[in-house]
Amino acid sequence: MAPVPVPTTRDPTATRGQLERWLASIRPDQGAVEVTLLGMPRQGLSSETILFDATWSERVGPPGRYVARVRPTGYSLFMEHDLEMQQLVLRALGPVPGIPVPEVIGYADEATSPLGAPFFVMERIEGQAPRDHPPYTRAGWLFEARPEERRRLYDRSFDILTRIHQVDWRAAGLDFMLERPDTQGGVAGQLARDGAMLEWVAQGRTLEQFDEVHRWLRAYHPPPADPTLNWGDARLGNILYRDFEPVAVLDWEMATIAPPEMDLGWWLGIERNFTVGFGERQPAGFPSEAEVIERFEERLGRQVVGFDFYRVWGSFRIALLIFRLNDMMVERGIIPAGSPEGAHLPAMRALAAVTG
Repeated sequence: MAPVPVPTTRDPTATRGQLERWLASIRPDQGAVEVTLLGMPRQGLSSETILFDATWSERVGPPGRYVARVRPTGYSLFMEHDLEMQQLVLRALGPVPGIPVPEVIGYADEATSPLGAPFFVMERIEGQAPRDHPPYTRAGWLFEARPEERRRLYDRSFDILTRIHQVDWRAAGLDFMLERPDTQGGVAGQLARDGAMLEWVAQGRTLEQFDEVHRWLRAYHPPPADPTLNWGDARLGNILYRDFEPVAVLDWEMATIAPPEMDLGWWLGIERNFTVGFGERQPAGFPSEAEVIERFEERLGRQVVGFDFYRVWGSFRIALLIFRLNDMMVERGIIPAGSPEGAHLPAMRALAAVTG
C-alpha cells in the first residue's frame, strides 16, 4: 500500500531525549547514548516511523542504525495495531535461515513507552523496495530492470514466502497467536473478523460489491488445511533489495496462523492489483499465476486446497484495505471525494476480475 505521510506533531528535541533515555535504560552497560534523528518523523499507513542513529560511549564501532515503529495515534488503517505481536514474530524469525528480518532492539508497551504509545526499535537495513505508486508494473527501478533480473528477484522472494510457511511456529514460541481475535475460529473466524472490518470501513455506507463478495466467502467452505505461519501482507513491496537480492522482510502487522493458501491468495492478489487493476501487463521475467501455483505446490509438498476461495478472499481483503486508505486520503485532503484517481479503484477492478 502506498504511504500517506503527514508531518508529525512530535518535537524533534523532545523525541531525541526520550529515545536516548529509553535506549540507556535497556542497554545500561554501554554507557551514555546520543541519538541523531534523521529528519522529521512521519506518520505512514500502519504505524509512525522514526529513523535515527545512536552512539553509545562504551561501545566501539560506528553508530547503530535504527527504526522505531510507533502505534499510530490518529487515523488508523487497521482496527487494531498489535506492535507486541509484530516484534515477537521478528524475534522468532531472526534465527531462521533464509528469512532475513531486522534484529529487534527493544519493545515498550503502553505503560513504559516515553513516546506516548507502544513502539519497538529494530535495526535499519539499507535497501530499496518496489514502489506502489506508480506501481512497479509502470515505472521505477524494477520496471526498468532486465527480465532476468526481475526473475531472480521474484524467485528469491517467493522462496522466502514458502520458507515462512515451513517455520515450526509452535517451537518458535508463536503459539500465542492462536489466541488473537483474528486467529480464533480458523478460516470461519477470520471471515467473521473481515465482516467486522467491513462494517468498520463502511461507516454506515452500503458497499454492495464488498457485501456480495463477503456473503459468497461465508457460504463457501474450503476443505481444511494445516495452518502455518502466514506473513499476512505478503508482497514484493514489503521486501528490501540490494542488487535484486532480498535483504530484509518487513511489515508483519497482518501476520497470523492460517492455511498457507491465504498468503498465496494475497501474494497473487497484489500482483493482480498492479497488472489488471492498473491496466498493465505482467512484467517480463515474472512467472504466470499457473507457474506460481505449481511452484508453491512443489515447496508445500501437496496441492493447494480450495484456491478459488483464497483467490477471491485475497482480492477482497486487499480491496477493502485500500478502500480504507482512500478514505484516509480524502479525509487528509490528498484527493477529493469521488476522485477518478481514487486509490481503491485499481483494487476494485482486480476484485471484479476474479468475481465475474
